[in-house]
Amino acid sequence: MSECTEETDKAISELYAPEGFERLVLVNPAYDKRSSELGKNYGIGSCVIYFILKGQLGAVQFAIGTNWHVPSARKHLKGKPPYMQDHKPMGWDVGYHSPVPTYDNEDPMDCYILEEGKCYYDGSSLRAEDWIDDFIAGGTGWLWPKLMEDYNRIFGETK
Repeated sequence: MSECTEETDKAISELYAPEGFERLVLVNPAYDKRSSELGKNYGIGSCVIYFILKGQLGAVQFAIGTNWHVPSARKHLKGKPPYMQDHKPMGWDVGYHSPVPTYDNEDPMDCYILEEGKCYYDGSSLRAEDWIDDFIAGGTGWLWPKLMEDYNRIFGETK
């Protein structure tokens, strides 16, 4: 068993969401859907991990691309750029899901996060890339409070 560190203790203390909130971690699987058949080549994709903080007013998320591929894709990609580069995850998105518009002319979209099945969504890959090194260094002990800050900024301060 590995030794617990201060960072591990902090992460464990952050396991449970504050009252009225849910913490979700969703992992979209990697795939290899290459095909030589016209119109059926969907390419290769890596696992994407979504960290979602959901409250009564909406939800905020942080998504990362992992560069984790299924074996057939790893074999195909071996030695090809950019796969030969380091396998640091990429920050893909910091965003929110709101049941109501947050700016003029915002269009609703299908949503698997909010019970209504629709939401008003916006996000930023630039912010996500800014977060990735802090996330790697701080883990979920860093991330959940950061997502709570975003929730409060977007939906209003929680008590």
